[in-house]
Amino acid sequence: MLPPGGSLLFMVFGAWTLRRKYPRAGRTLAGLGLGSLTLCATPLFATFLALPLEQIPPLDLQGARPKADAVVVLGGGIYAMAPEFGGVDTVHPRTLERLRYAALLKRRFGLPLVVTGGAFNPDETPEAMLMARALEDSLGVVPDFLETQSRNTAENARNTRKLIDARRILLVTHALHMQRAVRAFEAAGFEVTPAPMGYRAVFDAEDLSFFDFLPSAEALILSRNALHEYLGLGWYRLRYGA
Repeated sequence: MLPPGGSLLFMVFGAWTLRRKYPRAGRTLAGLGLGSLTLCATPLFATFLALPLEQIPPLDLQGARPKADAVVVLGGGIYAMAPEFGGVDTVHPRTLERLRYAALLKRRFGLPLVVTGGAFNPDETPEAMLMARALEDSLGVVPDFLETQSRNTAENARNTRKLIDARRILLVTHALHMQRAVRAFEAAGFEVTPAPMGYRAVFDAEDLSFFDFLPSAEALILSRNALHEYLGLGWYRLRYGA
């Protein structure tokens, strides 16, 4: 369903239909596929697609101390068999971005740190353990709690609720993912103060340039991730009531 796969399916099916009895329908499908792929790869379109998801403002680090009893950081994927680390699994750069910010909040506010993320296969190392290792080795921070059983954001929330007594948390994840994460953790019984990071959708009409209308791989990735979040918000509402 997500680009570029969905767009390519339209194009392939349209090309196949062109050879059959419905050439007009085939041309329409192929055009829709090519058009949607081009649109999703356009930086300006990708920005406007992601902007509604990144409406939660960043935490004010210079303001009053937030009313929270713990920092919870969500995993963002693994980097499997990293050759520069001797062929072992480590955290994805996306996860490392989250850990860096979570470590800052732990030090700034003196709060316990919870890392959360499991493994999809029994023979894999849970993501939370890889996160803890990265925190200690690269950032000099030891997490206080590890939640190692979850496979998605909803399970992150439910399992963390069972793991810690704190109800008020600072929640760290990417800005694009924050709306879905907040809903999941509030549904699990937490009082959430969002601590988003890694903003990707920044728009300034005065800085528009010719390159904002040229397709790029980076814009396609942003569109794909934004559409993934829209689908996730809808699915979580149906599946988890969040």
